[in-house]
Amino acid sequence: MTRNARLAMLAAAGWPLSELLRGGRAPSVLNGGLGDGPVPFTLVLAAGAAAYELSANELFNGRLAMLAITGFAAQEFLWGTPVVEQTPFFFGR
Repeated sequence: MTRNARLAMLAAAGWPLSELLRGGRAPSVLNGGLGDGPVPFTLVLAAGAAAYELSANELFNGRLAMLAITGFAAQEFLWGTPVVEQTPFFFGR
């Protein structure tokens, strides 16, 4: 459970960051962009960061992050636009 929670926390932060930096939808299986850009390097970096021990509230934050990343994927799948464009009040767009 903690490994999944750590990965979900990284993904919940990385999804909107990748959209802000790349200027499009985040690379995922659902939108077909998994092979685009520097994804392999990012996966190695995310795996290394996931191995690092996080705070005592890790389980709660991890569960919340799992819900967030699932919501990001569902939003982009249903509406076909980047999450950062759907929620400009969070990302200043």
